[in-house]
Amino acid sequence: MKEQFAYPVSVSRKENGFLGLIGYNADTDELVFTTKGSIDGDHVHWFKEIVNLKLADKLDETKQAISEKNLTLVFEVIDPENDPHIIEAQEKEIILLDAVKRDLEFEKMDYDYLRSLAGQLGVAVREIELMLHDAADFEKFYVENLARDPSAESIEGYVLEDAAGLMVKLKLPYYLFWKSIRDYLERYQTNKSTRVKRELLADPVFRKFMNWLELQDESYKQKSIIELRKLFIAQS
Repeated sequence: MKEQFAYPVSVSRKENGFLGLIGYNADTDELVFTTKGSIDGDHVHWFKEIVNLKLADKLDETKQAISEKNLTLVFEVIDPENDPHIIEAQEKEIILLDAVKRDLEFEKMDYDYLRSLAGQLGVAVREIELMLHDAADFEKFYVENLARDPSAESIEGYVLEDAAGLMVKLKLPYYLFWKSIRDYLERYQTNKSTRVKRELLADPVFRKFMNWLELQDESYKQKSIIELRKLFIAQS
């Protein structure tokens, strides 16, 4: 990637939630709520609940901003109650990621506009934490982050965007480790003969975690990976 990027490259934290989008229906003069894969599923319902909580007195301003510039607003949706992921969150939140023009050709508003809109609506906005100015900067950033201790608590990762609009994600070791465990447990619950990936089986923390889990009662199968991790660490 370091040879493909058009520098500089911005680095934003990748929050650990699901994607929520707000658009506008000109025929009905109403906001439209969707997720990446649905317009009427549970995740849409949870997203609308959080929007109504966070933007209770700003929905008219939101509709005006979207309709005037023909935009779709893209949010990371954090819902630890209904949709816990890998990284623990303390409260429900929406984070404005981008404002994309509703057109056949992809185009989005610049970061200054995004920050201004987030301030106007009173919502959190993705923060650019770092700028990488050349291939050497990127390689240093990449190597340092992949060398992080997977047992040390961390964020999910980062989103990198270059000067030409190319975007990629970098997932960090802590997130990847516990996601691998969660994915394995989900498969194991339906198929006891599920094989463990070689690199996971070789990890002493994974083996210790599985030995601990085997000693717990059946109710533990219903717990999220966040709950299991906290109990495992507390009892280790």
